[in-house]
Amino acid sequence: MEPRWEAVRRRGGQQLDPFLVDIAKRLDNLDDRQEIAAVLDELEFLYEALDSEQQDLASQLMAKLQRLLVSPN
Repeated sequence: MEPRWEAVRRRGGQQLDPFLVDIAKRLDNLDDRQEIAAVLDELEFLYEALDSEQQDLASQLMAKLQRLLVSPN
């Protein structure tokens, strides 16, 4: 099974924002509330600069990060 970030990187055959790929790579290893909040803040800040397809992915990542903030385990 391919790592999740490989599918993210190739999504739609277009190059995704490297920050989104980095978050997808690190998502399963984020467990510090401050780090999760910092990543979420940065992602929210960059959201408007992304195209619509990348905004969809960013929304999914933000939802996952918000769930981690509520229950990190």
